[in-house]
Amino acid sequence: MDFTFDIRNSAGTGEIDINGTIGSYNESNEGVSSYNEFTRKIREIGASSARKVIVNIRSTGGSVNDALLIYEQLKALTAKVITRCYGYTASAATIIAQAATKGERKMSANGLYLIHQSKTAIDGNS
Repeated sequence: MDFTFDIRNSAGTGEIDINGTIGSYNESNEGVSSYNEFTRKIREIGASSARKVIVNIRSTGGSVNDALLIYEQLKALTAKVITRCYGYTASAATIIAQAATKGERKMSANGLYLIHQSKTAIDGNS
């Protein structure tokens, strides 16, 4: 599944949906990073002068780098940030969920939230 964003603006509220694998390539395989797409959407919200941003998250994770960059962008907003986790929110997606304004992290009653120890791999020649 691709990492997709939908944005809706109404009555001073911007809403972003984060679905699929964070940092994945789009279907046309152009290599557009999710962070870049997120940046475009955040600019749209900023242009609308939204006072509240709701981020709906449905993701099993993905690129930690993209998640950290998205987190930083959300934390830099002057608007109130509400994160809502649905379904399975795991791994790198949980980093984004932590960007909510204090007291504004939400989770559906049937949601699953997975945090795990980090891991890495090395490949190549010495």
